[in-house]
Amino acid sequence: MKMGVKMNRDFIGYFLGMIIFMMGIPYMMYLASGSPDLTYFSLNHTIMLILLAIVGIGLSIWSIVYMKNVGKGNPFDAFNHEVAPRTTSLMTDGPYGICRNPMLLGVFIYHFGVLMAL
Repeated sequence: MKMGVKMNRDFIGYFLGMIIFMMGIPYMMYLASGSPDLTYFSLNHTIMLILLAIVGIGLSIWSIVYMKNVGKGNPFDAFNHEVAPRTTSLMTDGPYGICRNPMLLGVFIYHFGVLMAL
């Protein structure tokens, strides 16, 4: 496979992940919470959301970069169709020393921040 095609597939995969996990699910949470008026966000809500978003997204990005650089693989597949090669060894250092699935933990922390802000 040509390098340009692989880079395009990686970009599309990460872009779709961002749309679904960082925008789509929080929007559904917003709708499920009764579509609150966001103009009355307190400073505490905003600070909590920003801090948890930075921690959560940072952990997820660190996990993906670590998997790509150290594990020589990619976490993304779509409906059991491999988009990029999988890692061939178990990673236990870096973010994977914190928990078994730090990408999911990062997304959970981010979503918890959105939930608490709403």
